[in-house]
Amino acid sequence: MRRRCVENQIAGLKASALSLIALMLLAGHLSAQMSLREAVEIALRQNPQIRASAARVAAAHKGVDFARSQFYPRLDLSASYREQAPDVTFRLPPAIGGAFGEITVVPHSYREFILQLAQPVYTGGKLEAAYRVAKNAAIVAELEHADWELQLIKRVRHAYLNVLEAEAIVDVARAALQRVEELKRVVISMFEAGKVAKFDVLRVEAELAQSYEELVRAQNALELARSAFNTLLARGVDAPAELVRITEPPKYAEELTREDAEAISLKLAMAQRPNLKAALRSVELAEQRVKLAAADRMPSISLATMFRRQTRTGFAAAESKAAMLIIQAPLFDSGRVDAQVEQAKAELRSAMEILSATEKQVALEVRQSLLNWRSAQERLKAATAALEQAEEAYRIAKLRYEAGVGTNVEVLDTQVALTRARTNLVRAFHDLHRSAADFDYAVGKPVEQVLAELSQQ
Repeated sequence: MRRRCVENQIAGLKASALSLIALMLLAGHLSAQMSLREAVEIALRQNPQIRASAARVAAAHKGVDFARSQFYPRLDLSASYREQAPDVTFRLPPAIGGAFGEITVVPHSYREFILQLAQPVYTGGKLEAAYRVAKNAAIVAELEHADWELQLIKRVRHAYLNVLEAEAIVDVARAALQRVEELKRVVISMFEAGKVAKFDVLRVEAELAQSYEELVRAQNALELARSAFNTLLARGVDAPAELVRITEPPKYAEELTREDAEAISLKLAMAQRPNLKAALRSVELAEQRVKLAAADRMPSISLATMFRRQTRTGFAAAESKAAMLIIQAPLFDSGRVDAQVEQAKAELRSAMEILSATEKQVALEVRQSLLNWRSAQERLKAATAALEQAEEAYRIAKLRYEAGVGTNVEVLDTQVALTRARTNLVRAFHDLHRSAADFDYAVGKPVEQVLAELSQQ
């Protein structure tokens, strides 16, 4: 009796342990699901292009520090040591009644230390232009980095939706395969009962093979979508991608529902788009580079002081000090400055053309996103209605066939139409979300606002 009691306790402990393990595995599975906001945040941290862009921003700010440092004094220390043989000497004629003298001109061992302090006084505007160039370059780098972030967010949202869409298409294909398998069992049963011809069996088997092929194709598309998603997040291409499904359509933005939606959205885009701001700053940057190139025509003035300590010779003391006012003026440079100025002007014209093209591209993207949004809305409504009709048609065709008043072709046709209706609904639903992502990018919606909205989905 006691032994049986112990065995029951052990069995109870095992059952409890198994239940705990199952709960832990279930919790791990649930925690492994990734939301859209989490996916975007991971990509913003790990994507190599974003990291490279951030490094360019850091480099541009160091360029500003370098340009600023050129305004201030510079202290340099140089040292040299030389050995040679023999000494270079110079004999002096003797004084009256005296002996010959000797002066060492170059000793066999010579040491020299020079400490020099230099301060630019006037550079013809070169230092000021260089600083403004560096400052604008840093701002352009920051704006381009912001645009990279918005582009990445849009791409991650598309990739996330592509995975969800592919998963839903797999479910649709699997359900279609199950319907055809069920129909095959009905057809074989009716054939064995002598109610239908062999043709019905062959026809349903052909449809079954086609449905299986569609399922394999859908599963392959799902794996490709997951690999592309993982690549954007800088994960292994074969890493598991369990994503939180989106079941509700995106919320209507105020800019999308107004009658003047395109004008309002375009105005918003012109004020917010980082790449458009970067193009504007690039024009200013090119103008400053023209001034920087032209500054080489101007003279420059600088002050310098120097302290020298060296091996004493017959012509140099052991220590010397000097203060200098240095004036430099270009006289002839074989056209170097003119070429630099013309090059900078050509770059300015290029920047202005890029600005014009960017403005047109922004306007196009705003218009496209609005049209795609409206199209996806209408398609979603149509697909929802079509699905209801397709389901009812399939139900009626199946009942008619089982009652012996319908044909196998009717059932298969309505089954194909049902699969197509479900596929269209899946695509329209995810296209609506993709058009929302395109609209957010087109108007330059800030990263923080996008993340806040994604957390509500």
